[in-house]
Amino acid sequence: MLLCTERGLIYWPFWALFMVLVPTLALANNGLTFADYNELQTRLNVKITFEEEVFPDYSRRVDGLYRVEGATLGERFRGQALTKGAPNSSLADFDVLSNTAAAPLVIQAGRPRQNLSLRRSPSLGGIGLFGEAWKGFPRGDAGGEGAVSIFFAEPQFGFGFRVKASKADGSAYGLGVIQIVCFNAGGARVGDVVFDRLRWNTLQDIAYVRSNGQRDIKGCSITNTDPKGVIYDDFIFAYRNSYV
Repeated sequence: MLLCTERGLIYWPFWALFMVLVPTLALANNGLTFADYNELQTRLNVKITFEEEVFPDYSRRVDGLYRVEGATLGERFRGQALTKGAPNSSLADFDVLSNTAAAPLVIQAGRPRQNLSLRRSPSLGGIGLFGEAWKGFPRGDAGGEGAVSIFFAEPQFGFGFRVKASKADGSAYGLGVIQIVCFNAGGARVGDVVFDRLRWNTLQDIAYVRSNGQRDIKGCSITNTDPKGVIYDDFIFAYRNSYV
């Protein structure tokens, strides 16, 4: 994968200074440009907060597809290969998805206990979404380490969400990255993004738009490699052509 900074090609001295001054470095490719989450939110009309969910315990597993107005959440898309991280490595507990999907794009749920869960998070200040990896809900080494995919009812030009890393590693930053792959309605990949420098105990914004303004993002898959996984919240997108 060819990676470049969101500011394009720059000389090393400035790049080094940029790394020091900016707490999050995101890398983009294939027609996607990083955007300001708050600004993009003013142009989109849907935000999934999960706060309307009611359940007696602190968590609830989601074994099938999770549907909201304008979108459906699951584990992966038809045609995507799902594997485990390499045994005896730091990624052994994580879901790994291929970057290819079948045509047309169809979202799928994972196996029971290996799909999604909703959990109350004191650090998040509400309810967030976990991907459940192969070890299965409610194990702590499964929640937050599984894949999450979102399928949009309408093609999007932009999309965003918030994420929080779940474990400190003794430094200011987590060790992992967020990996996002986007597809059009025909299952062709239209872009992929790597967001690195995850910050522990900090709610971080991730948002991007198509570089050419084209509205062809029909779905995105999200995986991560943070040591104890991540929690997702506040997905933003448009529905019923409500773009500003």
